[in-house]
Amino acid sequence: MKKYWDFIMNLLKGYKRKYIFVLILLLFSVIMQLFSTYMSKIVVDCFTSTNGIEDIYQPELLGPVGNLLVAMLGGADFIMTNKWILAIGILVFGIILAASFIIRGFIRSYIMTSISSKIRLTLFYHIERLPYSYIKMHTNGDILQTCMKDESTLRNFIGRQFMGLANTLFMLITSFTILITISWKIALCSIAVIPVLVIYSIVLLKKESKLYRQSDDAEAVVIGRIEENINSIRVVKAYNNENYEINQFSRELDDYYNITKRWNRLSAFFYSSSDILVFGEIIFTTLFSAYLAFKGEISTGTLVVAFSFTANVIWPIRDSVQTLASFAKAAVAIDRMKNLLDEPLEDIDSGEEPEIKGNIEFKDTCFRYPDGGSTCLDNLNLNIKAGETVALMGRTGSGKSTLVYLLSRLYDYNSGSIKVDGVELKDISKKCVRKNVSLVLQEPFLFSRTIYQNMTIADEHADMASIEEAIKIADLDKTVATFKDGYDTVIGERGTTLSGGQKQRLAMARTILKDSPILIFDDSLSAVDAETDLRIRTELQNRGRKSTTIIITHKVMTAKDADKIVVLDKGRIMEIGNHDELIKNNGFYKQIYDMQTRVE
Repeated sequence: MKKYWDFIMNLLKGYKRKYIFVLILLLFSVIMQLFSTYMSKIVVDCFTSTNGIEDIYQPELLGPVGNLLVAMLGGADFIMTNKWILAIGILVFGIILAASFIIRGFIRSYIMTSISSKIRLTLFYHIERLPYSYIKMHTNGDILQTCMKDESTLRNFIGRQFMGLANTLFMLITSFTILITISWKIALCSIAVIPVLVIYSIVLLKKESKLYRQSDDAEAVVIGRIEENINSIRVVKAYNNENYEINQFSRELDDYYNITKRWNRLSAFFYSSSDILVFGEIIFTTLFSAYLAFKGEISTGTLVVAFSFTANVIWPIRDSVQTLASFAKAAVAIDRMKNLLDEPLEDIDSGEEPEIKGNIEFKDTCFRYPDGGSTCLDNLNLNIKAGETVALMGRTGSGKSTLVYLLSRLYDYNSGSIKVDGVELKDISKKCVRKNVSLVLQEPFLFSRTIYQNMTIADEHADMASIEEAIKIADLDKTVATFKDGYDTVIGERGTTLSGGQKQRLAMARTILKDSPILIFDDSLSAVDAETDLRIRTELQNRGRKSTTIIITHKVMTAKDADKIVVLDKGRIMEIGNHDELIKNNGFYKQIYDMQTRVE
C-alpha cells in the first residue's frame, strides 16, 4: 500500500496546495449540502406544527446544527412570522453550493490536466532513455497500454475517485455525527449493515482485481496486434494475408472479450448485490424512524431528515467500496508503470570522451543476445584502420549486424575487447560513441515530417548548403527537385510516400550530414540499382572527409572496391582480404561472386 501512496504523492508534487484547497472546498460543499438537507427538517416542522413555536425551537431535539441554522435564519420567533426566510435560506445554500462546485471543478480540471501531462512526459522520457535491449524484448502494445490506458486509469483515480473517497469520508462523518445529535438510536441503526458490506466487498474485490489485471494484459495484446498490422500493412497486402491477420486478431479479441466479460459480470453482480444491502438498510432504518416518530420520540421533520442522513451514511460506505474497486484498477496501472519506470535508464554520459579518428580493433570479442542461447560472435579478431572501407559479407545470422550493434553500443560485448583509437569501447561514453558512429539500417526509419526536418535530426544546426550536399552524395537531389514542395515535402509516417530506395538514400543522406568519423551501412544500398549504388559509393569516396566506412552487403559489386572484405560465418571470420585475394581463395566469397556474375 505504501508504494502506491508514495507513487501518487510523487505525482502530486507541485500541486499539493491546490489539491488540498480542492479538498477544503469539498468539505465546505459537504457542509453546505448537509445544511441544505437539514433545512428540510425545519421546513417540515414549521409547517406541520400544532403548538406553535414550541414545536420548532426545542434545543435538545434540534441538536447543534439545527440550533445554528435557526439562529442563522433569525431565530424561532422570526421564522414563524416570516416563513419566506426558509426559501431564502435554501436558495442561499444552493448558490453557495453551486459556486463551490464550479470553483472545485475548474481547479480539479487544471490538476488532472497537469498530472496527465506530467505522467506522459515522465513515461515518454523514460522510454526514450531505456536501453535498446529492453525495447526489443517488450511488445509495442504493452508499452502503449502503459502510456495510454494505464495513464488514463491512474489520472481518473487521482482526479475523481480519490476526491470521491474524500467526499465519502466527509459525508459519512458529518452525517453520522448529525444523526447522533438527532437520535442516537437511528444513528446506530444506520450502520448496522456496514460490517457485512465491508467483508462482502473485500472478498469480491480481490476476484475483481485479478480479472481486471488479466483483462488489462489481454487488451495490451490486442493493441499490439493493431499497431503491428498498421506498420506491416504493405506486407499483409503483398501476401494477400488479410484473412489470416483478421482471424488471428479475432482470436485475440475473443480472449480479451471473454476475460472482460467475466470481469464485467462479477463487477455488475457486486454492485447490484451491494445495492440490495444498501436499500435494505435504508428501508429498515426508515421503518425504525417511523416507529420512533409514532411513539413521539422524534418529530415529523426529524423523520424526514433521518431518511436523508441515513442515505448519506450508507451510500458513502457503498461508494467507498466502489472507490476501492477503482483503487484496485489504479494499483494495476501503477504496477505496470512502476515496472517500466523501475527499469534502469541507459547511462549515456559516463565514460571517456576521446577524439575518435576511426581505428577499430576487435580482440577475442564474444557476444550473445540476452534472450538468445547461441553465441553470435565467437572470439572475433579484426583490425580496421582509420579511413579504411571494410565490407562485411556472410550468410544470414553470421553476426554481421551484431558486430555493428556492438560498435554503436546498442549492446555491450560479453567478453574480449573492442578498442577505438586504443581506448576500450566500454570505457567511452555512449553519447560520445553515438556522436562519432553513424549507422544506416537496411530498413531505415523516417519520421512523419518534412525532408528538411528528417535531415536536421542528424544536425539541428546544419545549413541548407550542407543538407543539399548530403542529398546530392546520396543521389537524391534530382528526386527532391521533382517534389512540388521540395525540402518541405512531408514524407508520411515511416516514409510511406517514398520508395524503398528513396527511403534508404534519404537515411544515408542524413548520416552523411552527421559527418561522423565512423560510418556503418547495414545493407542500406540493397534497394537501389547497381548504377546508383556505384554513383553513391563514388561520391562517398570523393568527399572531403575520409571516414572509416563499414558496409554490410550481399552484393559483390558493392563489396569489391572495399579496402578489406571480411566474410563471417557463425560469428567467426572465415575469410579476409581484398577482392582479388578472395577470388583466388575459392571460398564463400568466390561462390557468391560466381553466382552473381552468372546471373548478370
